[in-house]
Formats: sequence, structure tokens, C-alpha cells
Amino acid sequence: MVDRESFACGMRKLAVLPGREMTLDLIAVYYVRLAPRFSNEGWLDAVDRALDERDMFPAPAYFVRIAEANDEREIGERGARQALDFSGEEDHEARRAAAREGLAKAREVLREVERRGGKVLKWAK
Repeated sequence: MVDRESFACGMRKLAVLPGREMTLDLIAVYYVRLAPRFSNEGWLDAVDRALDERDMFPAPAYFVRIAEANDEREIGERGARQALDFSGEEDHEARRAAAREGLAKAREVLREVERRGGKVLKWAK
């Protein structure tokens, strides 16, 4: 969850975008809606992305989509890592099959992220 200081820093950055008056009520609504969805680093990265991509102050839904894409990407990456963790199993063919399955799942998730407008690493295509 984003701490208040990092969240306020991100909102100060967003204040340069036209389209919304920065009020305490606005900040409170955005904080309640978005802080639980991001880490400090994730929030500040999302703010930087908004500054790069948007001409107007983004609605909370813009950040919700970024958080959901990040969650899906993490699930795929976690699946790939789990496929490579074999707890000492010695069957190499089973390892290769599990690794292929985990990577296929990761690629599937990353393709879905891309379909929704997120960016995907070149190797995952």
C-alpha cells in the first residue's frame, strides 16, 4: 500500500496536468481508491506513466487499469518462477516440461496485458 508521503508526492506531480482542481477531497478520493492497489514504487511509476501518456488529469480508472495489468504480469512471472522451482526433483524432462508450461502461462498473461494496452517485453511475444 502506498504511504501518504509517496502518494502526496505523486499527486503533486499530477497537478501539472490540466483538467482537475487539486482539492483535499480529490486527493482523499484518489487515495482511498488507489493506495491499496500500489506499492510506493508502483504508484510513482504509474504517475510517471500518466505524465508521459496523458494530456489531461487521469481518472482513477486509468490507474486501476495499470494496477490490474501489473497484477496480471506478476501472476505470470510467479507461475514461471514456480515452474522452475523443483525442490530437488531429478527428472530433467519433467523439469523442462514444467518450465515450458510456466513460461507459456506467463506469455499468455503478458499477451492479455498487451491486449489491454499494457507494454510487454519483446521476448514474450
